[in-house]
Amino acid sequence: MGSPERPSVAQIVLLASSSAVTAIFYSVYRHKYRTAQTLKGAKKISIDDDLPNVLMDLPGKCVPYAVIEGRNDQEKVIHQRTNTVPFDLTRDDSDEPGPSIRIIKPLDAAELDLETVYEKFHPAVQSFSNVLGHFLTGERPKGIQETEEMLKIGAPVTGVGELVLDNKLLKLQPPKAGMLYYLSSMDFDSLVQRQESRVQLWKILTVICGVATCVTLFFILRRQYRQHKEKQRLKQLQKEFEEANSRFLDGENEEVRNACTICLSNQKSCVFLECGHVCSCNQCYQALPVPKKCPICRNSISRMVPLFNS
Repeated sequence: MGSPERPSVAQIVLLASSSAVTAIFYSVYRHKYRTAQTLKGAKKISIDDDLPNVLMDLPGKCVPYAVIEGRNDQEKVIHQRTNTVPFDLTRDDSDEPGPSIRIIKPLDAAELDLETVYEKFHPAVQSFSNVLGHFLTGERPKGIQETEEMLKIGAPVTGVGELVLDNKLLKLQPPKAGMLYYLSSMDFDSLVQRQESRVQLWKILTVICGVATCVTLFFILRRQYRQHKEKQRLKQLQKEFEEANSRFLDGENEEVRNACTICLSNQKSCVFLECGHVCSCNQCYQALPVPKKCPICRNSISRMVPLFNS
C-alpha cells in the first residue's frame, strides 16, 4: 500500500507565493492604517501671535505631531547650486504681518507637490577618451537631464510634523518615533481622506490575496483528506481479505469449503448417481432442467441420494 500522494510542486509554489503576497500586503496595510490613524490624531495648530507663548508652556517647547495650514511666504535669491531652500509658512487668511513657521528639510516630506519651472537636456560630449571609456565599461550615457522644481510664493501648504520653538524661531521639522512628515498642497481633511483611501486599497488587496490563499489551502487539504480516506478504505479491504483467506486456509469456515457449486451459499447435500459427484444442494438439484444432468461431468442423473453432514 503506497503512501498518499504529496501536493504537486505547482500547488506548493502557489500556496507559498500567495501566502507571501498576503503577508506583504497585510504588512503594508497595517503600516498605512497606523499612518492614517496617527495623521488623524495630529493636533491642529493655528498660526497666530500667541503661538510662541503656547509653545513656551509645553514640555520641550514643541508639539510632537502638529498640523499647520498656511501659505508659502519666503523669497530668496539663489546664487549657487543647492538641493533645497528653507521657506516659511504664514497665515493664509490674512495679508497682515504675523508669526511665521520655518519649514525644515522639505524634501524629506511625503505628498510634496512641486511645480516644474525649468527642464533641459544636455547631450553628452563624445570625445575619444569618453568613447574609449564607454567601450571598456559597456555604458554609454546620452547626457544629463536638468530639472528645476519649486514651490511658488503664496501657494497653500499643509504641513504635518514636529512643531518646535528654537530661540524664538518657530520650526516645523520631521517628527520622531517613525511618524511621517507631510507637506501638501491639499487641506488637512483631503490629506486624511487620501491616506484612508490608500488604507482601503491595501485592505482590499490583502483580503483578496488572503481568500486566494485560503482557497488554495482548502483544495490541497481536501485532496489530502480524500487520499487518506481512500487509503483507509483500501487497508480495510485488505484486512478483510486476509482474515477471510486465513479462515479458509485454517479450516475455520467449513461451510465455505462444502458450499454448493451452483449457488455457493448452501452446503452440498446431494450425491448424483451413477457418476457419484457431490456438488449441489437440494434446492439447486430441484431447479436443474429436465433431463437432469450433473453440473460437473454433464452425465445424466439416474437418481439422487441425500447426503447428511454430521
